[in-house]
Amino acid sequence: VGTRQMTAYGRMITRLIAHQLVSNGANIISGFMYGVDLCAQQTALEKNGYTLGVLGYGFDHVFPAAHQAIMVEMLQTGRACFISEYPPYTRPTKGTFPRRNRLIAGLSLGVVVTEAGPRSGTQITVKYALENGRDVFAVSGPVTSIYHEGVKKIINQGAILVGSGVAV
Repeated sequence: VGTRQMTAYGRMITRLIAHQLVSNGANIISGFMYGVDLCAQQTALEKNGYTLGVLGYGFDHVFPAAHQAIMVEMLQTGRACFISEYPPYTRPTKGTFPRRNRLIAGLSLGVVVTEAGPRSGTQITVKYALENGRDVFAVSGPVTSIYHEGVKKIINQGAILVGSGVAV
């Protein structure tokens, strides 16, 4: 999981880790938003892995609208599925996305953060993961990047620092 405003470094490390995780039999669970989420999910499918998208709205909406075609393409692989706790006709709001983050954390064995701002939805997912005894992993990044500020915060909360998706 991570920022929606992914940097080139974030894209590179997200793709690397997602590929390595999938190669080791892991499935990618994320929030199907642009940025880190979508990058990880698309990488999983490119590498013949599986992915689960947890939506922050009802099934008759796709947000952003441009993701409609991406969702259809992902579903056509037979290796992607989407879930939502919201009934049809529930529109996405600022409150529905943070709420769904508990499902992302709860369905995951571990949460990997590649880039995150200091006050982002990623911080909410990490909070839920830690509260529920899930492992949290964080990737160090350029210390001058705003998207490393949230990662530093996560590391200070006890996340395990990683540089790959391969067990040492």
